[in-house]
Amino acid sequence: MTWPDFLKGIADHHSGIANYFYTGIGKNLQRLEANITEAVLLKMTGMQQPCLPLHDSFITYETLGEELPLLMEQIARDHGLKSAPVKEAYTSKYDGPTGFVSMDIETALDELRERD
Repeated sequence: MTWPDFLKGIADHHSGIANYFYTGIGKNLQRLEANITEAVLLKMTGMQQPCLPLHDSFITYETLGEELPLLMEQIARDHGLKSAPVKEAYTSKYDGPTGFVSMDIETALDELRERD
């Protein structure tokens, strides 16, 4: 298969959005996603709650499982999106400390090392 044939195959398979290929809109969407991610992380940091970005998701305490999606939706709307359906993808039990983060990372790691 030649490169042009490969690209045509992609365009044919994604015909519903093919007219947006090579327009630069992908870069705009990546910037928008980065801005939303940054705003979520800054908000969670301001709340003194740990939150780790993971691709198009966030990891935080299970106790924030209802609050985080609402926060994400609000921030997406604040960035001009009409809707941003957010759902909880995974949960797992965590038996470590919860609540506000009031120590630096080295202290937290030291405590976890001592416990384990």
